[in-house]
This record gives sequence, structure tokens and C-alpha cells, in this order.
Amino acid sequence: MRKLLAAFAVATVALASAMSGVAHATGPSVGSNDDKVTGGITYVRHDGGTDASIQACNDKDPAAFGAYTQNNEPFSVVDPSNPNLVITGWNDYCSDWMGLGFSTDAGQTWTDSLVPGYPADTSTEGMASPEFGRTNEASDPVAAFSADGSMFYFGFLAYNGFAGPKTNSDTAVARYAVRAPNDPLYGTYPLDYLSTTQVGKGPAAANFFGIFNDKNMIEVDQAPASPFEGNVYMCWTKFPANGTPTIRFRASSDGGITFSAPVNLTEGGAGQGCDITVEADGDVYVLWRDFELSSSHKNFGVSFARSIDGGVTFSRERKIRDLVAYNPFDTARDCGDGPFECPSHFVFHRVPLEPRITSDPTGRLPGVYAIFNAVDPATMVPSTTTYSSAGSGRGWSGSRSSGSRGP
Repeated sequence: MRKLLAAFAVATVALASAMSGVAHATGPSVGSNDDKVTGGITYVRHDGGTDASIQACNDKDPAAFGAYTQNNEPFSVVDPSNPNLVITGWNDYCSDWMGLGFSTDAGQTWTDSLVPGYPADTSTEGMASPEFGRTNEASDPVAAFSADGSMFYFGFLAYNGFAGPKTNSDTAVARYAVRAPNDPLYGTYPLDYLSTTQVGKGPAAANFFGIFNDKNMIEVDQAPASPFEGNVYMCWTKFPANGTPTIRFRASSDGGITFSAPVNLTEGGAGQGCDITVEADGDVYVLWRDFELSSSHKNFGVSFARSIDGGVTFSRERKIRDLVAYNPFDTARDCGDGPFECPSHFVFHRVPLEPRITSDPTGRLPGVYAIFNAVDPATMVPSTTTYSSAGSGRGWSGSRSSGSRGP
């Protein structure tokens, strides 16, 4: 933990190049071809069995709601101890659950699967999930490995789909032990599913009229010098039916089996879209977007909070920068062109206003780095900016544009 604020470093879009010099392991070079992860790829169940969802997702009939069903919101993470192992996740519309894909040859070939606990799951472990029978859809996949690559954590949101007596929106973490490459089962399924833990449990309000937990993020302390190495952290947005959305945070010191009491990081203002990073000394930073735009209180920008005790307590929230409000949308959420033409006759893409934050767990690249979309709808100037703080977060360097432009 740093007691004093160090000199600021300017963050640039060359951050990825700088980070490459502190990687734990060297993987294969980037190829020129895109390797298909979903869409006709074989699905397998985590225990080798099968069920209605696995069978449906393997149905390659183009007319079926199966193997070629669209997917979205993907992530990909690489095992820090074995760069040949790559895990992906996505919203799986074949099963309405969480898709999970793995590659043991650095992303050249893939096998697809599902996170246990989906409605049609007949496996013993899947039916033991706290989400089995409680929720029927899942979204917002996120994931992280432990520093030594022995554990993998898949975070997600589970809920009951549109219109129903109980919404039951839960944030959850599926826990996996990572098999060693010399394990006989490694090539078949490199992850050994252990259990799922509910992190934020939503109430049973009908038709989304109550509290809805959403927009979750997960991180694991991978810093070798951190007193909290191995801690699992999760944040999310708690949306009330009426009232102010807040950023919630919980920490686990036992590998995701149990979590600490939830902490509210927003003090009176509205926030959503959180992200987490852990510095080399174990300090935890949570970043989010402020979006309260009421007539009496306008607060649109990017804020953060910091913990020096492994996520048990946090500093008061601090603003990095105010932003110009920009949130284009259409009155019809699911619309586009042709027979699905939007009422406005325009198609508004979903603008990525959620910020991101990162740091180097080895400490060789000091500070924490934040990037966010600072688009100003009244200008044509570059808008995506980065900030850095090389200390306790009391101050941040000036920003630089990544070169993207506003509308």
C-alpha cells in the first residue's frame, strides 16, 4: 500500500504494448485467420453426459433454434500459467444460458459447453447449483483466472425471463479447478466444475418491478506481493424499481465459496457499469459510470473507490471526470432495418459508455489506468480517453485520445 502519491504517468493507447513486456508467459504469435468459436462447434457437457439443451445446441439444422443460433457479449481469458489454454464465454441463445468455450491449442480449435445450472441440466452437479430451478436465463458473462492458473471463475447474471411471477435476478460465480496439461481429462475438458455461489441474490418481485441486479464484473487478485493474493472480487449494479441504482461489491478470501457482506460504493448518486483492478500491493480499485440526470441533480461522469484491506472497506467515491450526457436510443429496443425498421427510421447502436480500468499486478508498470468513452455529441473531436494514476488515486494524469471520433 502506498502512503504517498507518486508522480503521475501519462496513459496512452500504447499501454497494451507496454504491458506485453511484463507478461507472465509467452504464447504463440497472432495469426492472420479468425478461428470460429461458436456456430456449428460441438457442445459437450462438463461431466460428459447429455441433456435436451446440449442436444439442441448440437442440432445443425439451419431451420432449428440450435447450433447456429446467434450469441453475444463474449469474453476471452488466457490461463496465466499456460497460454495454450484459452477460455471464452457468451450469452448463449440456444440454451438461454451461459455458453463456455475452451481451446487447448491457443485458440486454433474450440469445444463449446454450458455453465452448469441451466433449466434442462440433468447432471448431479448442475442440479445442485443454487440457480437450478430458481432462474431460467443468464447473461453478462465475465471471468478471471487465479494467478497460478489453478482456479477459474465464471461470473454471470441469472434471472427469470420476461414476464413472470418471480424475477429472481442473481449475480453468481461458477467455480472451476483447472486441470493440468498432463491430466488425462485435460484434452477432453480442461476445467473441473466445483460449484456455483450466489453473490448478489435478487428478490422475487414480479415482472421486473423490484430490485434487479445487473452489469456485473469479476476480478481475482493476481499480485504476487499482495497480502490478499487469490481474493475473488465481484461488483454489480443494483437497480431498484423506484430509486437510485447503486454499485455493490463483495469479496471472497476462500476461492469464491463465500463472500463478505455487500458494500455500497455509491453515496447517493446513481452508477452502473463497474470494473475492477488490483494493484501490485493489493489495493483494489472499482471504477463506474455516473449517470444521474434528474432535473435537481445532474451527475454524469466517471468515478471510483479504493480499498486497502482486501475489499472489506472502501474510500469515499471520487470523481475522475465529468462527461457530457450522451445516450442515443430508440423507443423500440429491438429494432433495425427492413421488417424490423425502427420507428425513428434510424438505427442507434448501443454506445459503450461503461469505463474500464487495469493495472500491472507485478508492479513493473506502476499505477492504475482507466479508459472511457468521453464522446461529446456537439463535437467531431476525438473522444475516447485514458487517464492514469500512479499513486493512491487521489489524482489522475491528463487524458489522451485513442483517436476514435464522436458522431
